[in-house]
Amino acid sequence: MVGLGALRGFEDVKVPSIVALLAYWGVALPLGYGLGFGLKLGAPGIWLGLLTGLTTVAGVLLVRFRRQSRPGAQPPGTTLAGGSIYAEAEQLATQGQPTF
Repeated sequence: MVGLGALRGFEDVKVPSIVALLAYWGVALPLGYGLGFGLKLGAPGIWLGLLTGLTTVAGVLLVRFRRQSRPGAQPPGTTLAGGSIYAEAEQLATQGQPTF
């Protein structure tokens, strides 16, 4: 959860949210169900599945945070020329013609 908040500070919201969704629903829930009910581990198996999902999210978001926070890294929402995507969209909306 802290990783999501830190990346939100970098205005990086979409990818971390997708990573969290996939890890919780694609890793934690099936693994917890398989360990808890399939292997008959009960509550400890469910918690182990949840722990694995949380650890997966933490690891992936840590890697993403380190890439976003290194000096000279291009923040999300910017183009290669360094201008903001949102500024370009606003310009398109006011002028109606793209500038290349």
